[in-house]
Amino acid sequence: MQQFGISELQAAFKVAEKINRAASIAKGHPLAPSNAGH
Repeated sequence: MQQFGISELQAAFKVAEKINRAASIAKGHPLAPSNAGH
């Protein structure tokens, strides 16, 4: 079982955020920059 450090988790979370944002924009519901922390 592979263990991840904080930096790896942060990087993965940022990638997930970009994917979620791209999906929302594609659906016509762009996320506001103020929602980036949620």
